[in-house]
Amino acid sequence: MDSRCIFIHSASASSLLGIFLTPLLVGLMLESHGQGGMSWDAIGAIVLQLLVPFVAGQVAQRWIGGWVARHRGLVAYVDQGSILLVV
Repeated sequence: MDSRCIFIHSASASSLLGIFLTPLLVGLMLESHGQGGMSWDAIGAIVLQLLVPFVAGQVAQRWIGGWVARHRGLVAYVDQGSILLVV
């Protein structure tokens, strides 16, 4: 297994952990500060909004992976720009 493959697997694992842990940690923080906790519906909605695009990207990589590799600069620009818009 080359280092690039290990990096991709660790990045995927990190993303999945973040998808599940972030809503739970936010819920715990809100409860500890008296803000009322998050419902399971809210946690499910957050996980769905984060998990569905992640899984779709992993599945689509078979077909678009080559294009993404050839246009790495454009993809990075769009990726970072979309994160900036969300934040």
